[in-house]
Amino acid sequence: MGHILFYKSYEHELGDVSVGRWREIQRLLPPFVEYVNGAMTLDWSSGIRRNVTVYADDSLKPFEASDAERLTILPFMLTRFLRDESDGLNEIYVEDADEVMRLFAWYDFLSARDGAASLYAPLVQTLRSCTRGIEAFASSGDT
Repeated sequence: MGHILFYKSYEHELGDVSVGRWREIQRLLPPFVEYVNGAMTLDWSSGIRRNVTVYADDSLKPFEASDAERLTILPFMLTRFLRDESDGLNEIYVEDADEVMRLFAWYDFLSARDGAASLYAPLVQTLRSCTRGIEAFASSGDT
């Protein structure tokens, strides 16, 4: 038996995750959020990349500065978008779909520009998998 993820209430089941995987997600999510919060304060002007290895035969396409400008620069707080009741009820509630989508958007932005983001790829892949369909609950506004 695993944990079930819901959007706000029992009415909106998103997916499930095994107990062991969720335990590791609980450990990895705070450092990931801290990484994104720190990265969003850096200058990501056109062409800026960090923590990458570039080989002589590689060519890198510059990025537009506007890519960073469309993302909301506001620190993430786990308690604002996630209510974890997995200890007693095997339930995890996503409270704010927009915040989850914004976190994914920041990860996508950083993964193209910061080599350190790749360290969190398995975590983000797992989160996307167990919150599949969350975008239906997000507003159509900017991420």
